[in-house]
Amino acid sequence: MQSKLNRRNFVKAAALTGVALSVAPSLLAHGNASYKVDKAWKLHTDPNYPVGSITGVAVGKDGRVYVAGGEGENEPILIFDAKGKFLKAFGKGTIAGKHEVKIIDGSLWATDTGGHQVHEFTLDGELIRSFGVADEPDEDETHFNKPTDIAIAKDGSIFISDGYGNRRIVKLDQDGKFITAWGMKGDFDGDFMNPHNIEVDENNRVYVADRENHRIQVFDTEGNFITKWTNTGRVFGLTLAPHNQILATEGSADQMRLLIMDRNSGKIIQSIGSKGSLQGQFDLPHSVVMASNGDIYVGETTNKRVQKFVLK
Repeated sequence: MQSKLNRRNFVKAAALTGVALSVAPSLLAHGNASYKVDKAWKLHTDPNYPVGSITGVAVGKDGRVYVAGGEGENEPILIFDAKGKFLKAFGKGTIAGKHEVKIIDGSLWATDTGGHQVHEFTLDGELIRSFGVADEPDEDETHFNKPTDIAIAKDGSIFISDGYGNRRIVKLDQDGKFITAWGMKGDFDGDFMNPHNIEVDENNRVYVADRENHRIQVFDTEGNFITKWTNTGRVFGLTLAPHNQILATEGSADQMRLLIMDRNSGKIIQSIGSKGSLQGQFDLPHSVVMASNGDIYVGETTNKRVQKFVLK
């Protein structure tokens, strides 16, 4: 008989995997565990910083929620506390086109599709460094063309999905020096139509959400193709999970959902949600992350909101 996995057991199980949830947020489908939307939680926005399409969401160890969702010419990155109360905003003048945000090793990383850069900030919004040349899209060792996401391997290597323009994956060393790149526009193995999100796990497997090819591709850290999963539909967001699982968000025209998948086989373990605007439904779930306590946050572009999911 399977025992139900509650929140306390979730945290214990996550610790046993050796995966730091603050670095690799995750959704766990193990035994009879399942999630429900927290209907009482929402972002309490500030009228001076209106929220538009939400393209990225990240959560710090202190529970603060970072949202790439500033509307129009306003500050692109918004910070909320764990209860959804607005705290501050930043990024205007640095980020020309908000996309994904991630917290890795105590820094907030943001991809900038408008300025063709990737930025590293402190968690209070101070710029640390930027990769790429501002406002100069290109495809070489120092330029990007609308980069979409970033991941960092255990050895410090940086992987950037480069993205809407170049359709490639770029690998840099920890100092930002170019190492290699792979991929081109196409639908063969190793090609991309839109490498939209990227993750690297503890076994040095690189997972790429190849959005317009409706698949997830898996590589080693040198860019060698390992396998592909074609059961995801139009996949937007990715994040790693304990128990060798990975979370993906699907935004197909007729199907919007959150997927929990096995990292070895690509098998879908659990599907959550449907297309719509009600709580627990999605309309373009663009980004997903999990807090260290196991809560999941999904950012949506069309519904212009972040939803929080908790273990039942």
